[in-house]
Amino acid sequence: MFTLAGNFYNWVKKKQEKSVTIIVLGLDNAGKTTLLYGLKDELPQADVTPTIGFRPSKLISGKYTIQWFDVGGAKNFRRVWQSYYPEVHGVIYVVDAAAPERFEEAKETLDKTLESEGIPGKPVLIFANKQDLDGCISAHELSQKLGMLDRKDCCHHVANCQAKPNEGDPVDPRIGKALKWLLDAIEKDYKSLSERVKKDMEEQKRKEKERKEAQRKRAEEAKAARLREQAEKEAKEKEGKEKGASIEMAVDSGKNTSSEDASKETEVDAVVKTEPIVEIRQSAALEQREEEPRRRSDGFGSPPSNRLPALEVEPSTTRTGNTLRLTDLKPMPPVVDTLQDSPVRKADVTLPNVVPSPQLYSHEGTH
Repeated sequence: MFTLAGNFYNWVKKKQEKSVTIIVLGLDNAGKTTLLYGLKDELPQADVTPTIGFRPSKLISGKYTIQWFDVGGAKNFRRVWQSYYPEVHGVIYVVDAAAPERFEEAKETLDKTLESEGIPGKPVLIFANKQDLDGCISAHELSQKLGMLDRKDCCHHVANCQAKPNEGDPVDPRIGKALKWLLDAIEKDYKSLSERVKKDMEEQKRKEKERKEAQRKRAEEAKAARLREQAEKEAKEKEGKEKGASIEMAVDSGKNTSSEDASKETEVDAVVKTEPIVEIRQSAALEQREEEPRRRSDGFGSPPSNRLPALEVEPSTTRTGNTLRLTDLKPMPPVVDTLQDSPVRKADVTLPNVVPSPQLYSHEGTH
């Protein structure tokens, strides 16, 4: 009987247990990791280092099994926050209440978070941390700075806290009280929140699968494009080499043809240059052959340039037979006047190669 009662109790307890996922957000140096120790009802360590990336942890509190997501608040890492939104039931946002110079940045980051897919409709707990420092503002003032008073569509709560207690002091009880508010808000709408988380996670997996598939497809297309470009490049290089080879062959052929043409032109030039000489020689020989009969007919050949021309004989009516009469002779041409200017006088002129004229006798004289 006791065993049956014990099993029934465990079954009821198990039915009452709830698994909750909560994400802790905020700017860097806001005190998120230190606050997480207080949420676990633990004193923070002396050397808490800034969170780089993602730091998960788990806490069992009563009937709740809480999965914490402590995410880094550096500016270059905030874009990763949205990848955790679909699987959370609630949000904790930590603000350094003693850093007024960062209030505007904290407000812009919170607004972007509340409007991101997966967050609207989920409860949000905001901590005004570092209440022990001078110049800090209260939770109500922080609500005004963050514009939360005007958000009627968001279930939220702003609480004061000191995440790092003074030495020797216990964990700030205001942290546990604020956490209870968040768990109660989740409990009120736990069923719908759990269904939404399940649906959002499935949607996220589907989108992630599509993203990876698209990424894989893009990678394959990029690889195919690179292969095509490489093939086209190799084809162009091959075509260029073939063209270069054909051009070289054409150049070599042109050189050979030019050499042959040059040799032919040389032979033609030699023939052309030789033929005029042959013609000139043939012409000179012909002239010489034509000149020979004239020389033979004269008996003496052509007179040199320094000799007087031969006497010309004109026909006369007084000439009978073969007898040469005096009347048939022409008088010698007078001496050129240019000799007057010469130092040689007319009387001193001696005609070379002059044969004395035969002495002619009259018909009455004795032969």
